[in-house]
Amino acid sequence: MESLMNLNATDVESFSIDQLERSGNSTPDILVGILLGIPTLTIVVGTIAGNLLVCVAIAHNRQLRKNITNSFCASLAASDLLLGLLVLPVSFGRLVTHSWILGTVLCNLFITLDVFFSTASILNLFIVSIDRYYAITRPLLYRSIITKRTAIAMLTVVWILSALIAFVPIYSGWNTADGRVQNVGNDTCVFAVESVPYSLTIGVGTFYIPLFILYLMYAKILRISYGHVKAIRAQTCRSTKEWMATAGGGQPQRTSSHSHNILRQHRATLTLFIIVGAFTLCWLPYFTCFTVNPLHALQLNPVVEEVFLWMGYSNSFVNPFVYGMTNREYRAAFRRLLCSWKRRSKLSLASYSHSQSHTRSDHEHTVMMPNAHETDLICM
Repeated sequence: MESLMNLNATDVESFSIDQLERSGNSTPDILVGILLGIPTLTIVVGTIAGNLLVCVAIAHNRQLRKNITNSFCASLAASDLLLGLLVLPVSFGRLVTHSWILGTVLCNLFITLDVFFSTASILNLFIVSIDRYYAITRPLLYRSIITKRTAIAMLTVVWILSALIAFVPIYSGWNTADGRVQNVGNDTCVFAVESVPYSLTIGVGTFYIPLFILYLMYAKILRISYGHVKAIRAQTCRSTKEWMATAGGGQPQRTSSHSHNILRQHRATLTLFIIVGAFTLCWLPYFTCFTVNPLHALQLNPVVEEVFLWMGYSNSFVNPFVYGMTNREYRAAFRRLLCSWKRRSKLSLASYSHSQSHTRSDHEHTVMMPNAHETDLICM
């Protein structure tokens, strides 16, 4: 979503270092540029690369595709990837150049896509949590509740609802104080959140309410999940003690496939819980300011506003790394995919070197053997 510096009707000038200096900030231009530019560029590149890796890994790994949960994770990664491809580079360019040169039409489209993909990311995370909730709390009914048809319907609702939340209010002027469509007739590109009903509806409806429900669900999910794991560990310890008591008279009882499935579900739940925690840390400062800003209850330094904005963007950068660090299945899929790409690059390089060697060899034979018949005999 757009920077909080653009939320007030009176604050329509684009962010610049000169403004910071006039407000008493004596930080040199080059230092501010480095402090803002390097982290934001890292977020842009990391968001694209990381989420692309998640999408490709799920598409190429049959085991990941068979799990319905991963279809929701793929949708989450897709929303983050689209944000990284279509929004973050433009936001980075605005941060660096302190200007907008693409016109009003593209400005409003850019802001709308920003809201669209950010909302889609939030709602995708919400349905991932719903999936985990039923997988842990209703394990026997899970497959009958979360079917492929249900998953497709949920994902369809998420993307349509995100589009409606993004396009309808902005192009209908619901976000401005006088009902006008923002940026029409202006040379600047601002996200004008001037309406209190709009800020409360978007802030509370798409962030605070889902966040509250998420934590209620995860409190129950973790309690049940840890109970299952504790029971499995107790059963495993009993089996080991019984085996040791028989003086090694056979192999200890192995963990059942059902227990393996519970442990796998537990690992997936921990992964998604970390994702929810990262989501809270990244977006809470921005949405707090977004919600109260039309009330003029909070005034922040432009640099702080930019930091809050890019903290929200960084959530799309964090998600794929959380997958790789905490989920064994994703980690294995990433490793196989990267190793496959590495082998292909080596084979391509070797093939290129081999072809170059043959080209040089053929050239030498042509120079040394002017007789075509003799050359044919040598090649045979």
